[in-house]
Amino acid sequence: AQPPLQQEMSAKSLDLLEPDSLARLQGLKSAPELNGVLVKIVKYLPDRERYLVDFPSGERKRATFARTCLSPEGTERCAECGASEGLTADHDNPEDLYCQKCWKRYDEEQHAGSCAARGALPGG
Repeated sequence: AQPPLQQEMSAKSLDLLEPDSLARLQGLKSAPELNGVLVKIVKYLPDRERYLVDFPSGERKRATFARTCLSPEGTERCAECGASEGLTADHDNPEDLYCQKCWKRYDEEQHAGSCAARGALPGG
């Protein structure tokens, strides 16, 4: 077995994001409007322990982020059903992603008001 420090360093090296790979921003408190935004990894800056990224949709110019703020594209899942496509970040809780089906169900429940509470909606 490896000493704990070597094990930690090995795990960190396995967790590096590759240049040109895509990730989504998450957990940003200073710029929460960027949570859920897709970015392209330019390179890792080891001296700063941050990633230089581009914003393909033009939200910003290049910026740097810590690894904890980058979720590799394709690993996100709907917080409700586990789907992996068509995900949108929850405005109130940007770290939570939901698929279109779950958003639609949520919207229907919100607009149904007291009907949902009485179980008048299908499946309710």
